[in-house]
Parts: sequence; structure tokens; C-alpha cells
Amino acid sequence: MNTKKIFVLVSALALTATAALAGTGRSTSEDFGTATWRERTEGVTLMVSSYAASVRSGEFVPLQIAVAARDTGKTLEVTPESFILIDENGNRYAAASWNQIREYGQATYDASLMRAFPMPVGEQFGALQRVPSRFYPDVKGFGTVIRDVSLPPFTWFHDVLYFPYPEAGLNGVLTLQFQPKGLDHPVDVRFRVGEAGNRASR
Repeated sequence: MNTKKIFVLVSALALTATAALAGTGRSTSEDFGTATWRERTEGVTLMVSSYAASVRSGEFVPLQIAVAARDTGKTLEVTPESFILIDENGNRYAAASWNQIREYGQATYDASLMRAFPMPVGEQFGALQRVPSRFYPDVKGFGTVIRDVSLPPFTWFHDVLYFPYPEAGLNGVLTLQFQPKGLDHPVDVRFRVGEAGNRASR
């Protein structure tokens, strides 16, 4: 085989490999800003911010979330149980209970941190109606708990979820899976924890 034929063969193999890698998809969902990621399906937008989880450690991982129901054609019934955290090894974690968060003792600090550095959502939900939610009350028990959130079309909500610290740690790509009652297929937002992960996802 002459040099020209070898060059053509190598070039073809390189193009094939590039196309195959392109077909595997992104390692994370859309990078929306500082430590924030977004996944959009035909009718649902799911966002997660891992900033609070990136600046402190503990037995639970705080994640700010935003969920919007656009033209879903039905009402989504959302509770903390609608969400599952999946670590890079495939281990699955249900959201922590209020009693667990009350005992771990860092919720007040987490709340002040997230007030100082809120999750950016931009103007994308400007035409939607925000509905109230409060999965966890104040650590002293103040505030009305709203665990059952109804999301009819063209509404959205913002809240905080806690999950047990994953066995695989916070390395690599994590997944927040969302499947409430009324949604036929789950929505997965893939994200990293902290600024390093945010840069790596670009």
C-alpha cells in the first residue's frame, strides 16, 4: 500500500472516530452559568445548581433546583420523592427527609449561602406563573411545608433538595433524575459539582 493510500485510510478512520464521539452526546447537560446546568425536553425544563455543594462538605448534599412545566398538556404532581440523585457509579439516592436534615445541623448555613449565591435562571420563566413550594421548613420548624407541588402547564417552581453524600463522592458527572406523577418519561439533568466541573463541561 503506497503512502497516498495510507494517508487516505488514516483520514477516513479519523473522521469516523470523530463522528462516533460526536454521537455519544455531552458529558453534562447545558451549562447555564456558575455551577448551574439545564436540561430541556419537549414540555419540561429541569435545572440544578451545585454551588452550595461545592463550597462545603457534610453528610448531605444541598442542590438548588428549578422545574418548569411548559406545554405538557397535563398537571405534574411533584414531591421530593420525584427526584433521584445518581452518582458516577450508578448508585441511586432518594431525597433526605426533614428529620434527617434537622439533625445534621448545617441547613441554616446552607440557606444563607444559597441566598447570597442564588441559582441563575435568567428570564426564561418570565411568561410562566411561579407556584409555591417548600420541601424543607426552617431548621427551627418555622414556615409552612409544601411537599406536594402541582405544576399545571406554564408554571414553575424553585426549591432546595438534600441527598445523602454519594458513595462515589462528588467526582465525575452526577445525574438528577426527575419523574413526577403525570410525566411519562424521566428527565435527567447531568452536572458536575463546583467551578472545576463547570469549566470541564464546556
